[in-house]
Amino acid sequence: MSQVIDLDQALGDTWSPDPRTRIRALHHLCPCQLKADYPDIWDRVLEMVSDEDVKAYIREEAEASGEEDAEGVIEDVWAHGQQESIREDLRLRAALDRLVEDVKPITPELAEARDKLWTPEKEKAPATETKLWTPGSKEPE
Repeated sequence: MSQVIDLDQALGDTWSPDPRTRIRALHHLCPCQLKADYPDIWDRVLEMVSDEDVKAYIREEAEASGEEDAEGVIEDVWAHGQQESIREDLRLRAALDRLVEDVKPITPELAEARDKLWTPEKEKAPATETKLWTPGSKEPE
């Protein structure tokens, strides 16, 4: 017998800072149905960046820069409240990565054909230079 859950509670849990709570919320929400009916929520849950993700990123960056005390850097980042800025950067990276994965390249021929199509913007281009009259200047003819 399946357990009945409060949808509002499950959706609220998707905003939890604890990744285990977010995962549990995702399991409570039927993933197939959720992905089909609420793609924004599905994407939101999958794009969450945990504290561990932020710390792993800081460790990688510290190691790459030759810093020997990565844990000290992590403590400093948290002490100065900079973890949210890093978290947002990692979210944006994930979103951009997903966007790049979804891009379908087109051939140069197709791009050229698209450029030849009429669009309203092409019609708006002024045929002649527009002259603005200002006080003290000669009136346009």
